[in-house]
Amino acid sequence: MRIICETTIVNRAYPQAKNRAQKSTVAIGTHPPNKENTEFYILVFTAQNKTGIRFKIKENLQKVFTKCLQEGKMTISFKVPEHDLQIKCDPVQLKAFMNVLKLALEGKTTNEDGRSVISHVTKVTKHEPVKTKLVIHSRKDYPIKGLPRTLTHLEMSGMKFCRVDNQVYLLKNLKHLDLNTNIIEKIPDQLGTLRLRDINLSSNKLAGSSWKWLLGDELSRSLFTLNLSDNELTFFPNAVTKLKVLTKLVISKNKIKKIPFSIRNLKYLRNFDVSSNELESLPQNINLLRFDTINLCDNLFPSEPLNRNPEMPSFNSMPSLFVLAARRVICHCIPYSPATLPRIIIDTIEFAPLCPCRMLCYDSIVHEKVQLLRPSRWASISMDRNQDVYVDSVFCSQKCFKLNRC
Repeated sequence: MRIICETTIVNRAYPQAKNRAQKSTVAIGTHPPNKENTEFYILVFTAQNKTGIRFKIKENLQKVFTKCLQEGKMTISFKVPEHDLQIKCDPVQLKAFMNVLKLALEGKTTNEDGRSVISHVTKVTKHEPVKTKLVIHSRKDYPIKGLPRTLTHLEMSGMKFCRVDNQVYLLKNLKHLDLNTNIIEKIPDQLGTLRLRDINLSSNKLAGSSWKWLLGDELSRSLFTLNLSDNELTFFPNAVTKLKVLTKLVISKNKIKKIPFSIRNLKYLRNFDVSSNELESLPQNINLLRFDTINLCDNLFPSEPLNRNPEMPSFNSMPSLFVLAARRVICHCIPYSPATLPRIIIDTIEFAPLCPCRMLCYDSIVHEKVQLLRPSRWASISMDRNQDVYVDSVFCSQKCFKLNRC
């Protein structure tokens, strides 16, 4: 019985020593091979130690910690030497390893079906490589034994999948997922439990998909790159603006007509491709972002603003208390969380538009295409020749209205 995992060997006699996790092969075997005086051992092989470290099992286990077995973690404490073997791997494999360990403690080498599960092991002559990258372009390339749990990079493109393979949700080490050129229509919420860095879902059918998976606690804090191009989208998913560390967003070749004001929340966004859509204007808040590159080509930006002399709205109404509270949080850069602020105030802070003076405006009238786009923080802009881009704005007062309209 062998498993590929991460191990840490801790010497209890020297707890202050620094211990580093290593990719390892852990096996349960017998030595010597004769049946009369067979001893059972746990052997740990690493790339640095291919002969293996041997731990006797019989009457040598002080304690086995299995509280975190469901998470793929266990610890075995040995009496001699005074070492703790910490194992981390796929939960299914670890449970199978635990069952074989129980057989070894009973002095058995076969399971209930009579199959031998423990063999003679002395050394591993070649360290088994850990598979971390898998590229599949046809169904015949799909692994017979399923997707390796050690994958960090997975590409399954051009295979006409209509849904995400359920095995993907078990790949806890996965960082890069590429499912382009399929016919996927919905993404389950389970994808939000993975700590992915890059996702490519271009050329699918996600127009009617729910976007709750983007709100997963793990994914929303780890995703750097997202590609949603050529998905027949008719609106910009608001959930995208909740991705805290997103640096690159490609959402080209869709039918998007508006970008929400909440795009201002993507403070780390540096590369934005929204070309080949049906945009007629941009939200004024997009000026707050610092783009290295932004692509606005092939949209429907008009040659002149909708209204050069918009009617001045009324500014006599008193803002509600939650709007005043939200403004105070923004003005003083006060840290907040769902534990310290009501949800309605948090939603106001994150989704309400800002006046050009950066005052939060919750229920103000949106004036469409009243200002010419004047980016000052953008390094490179791609747009059609002789094309002006206008922005939609809201205003908090008569003063801001007069200063910022065309």
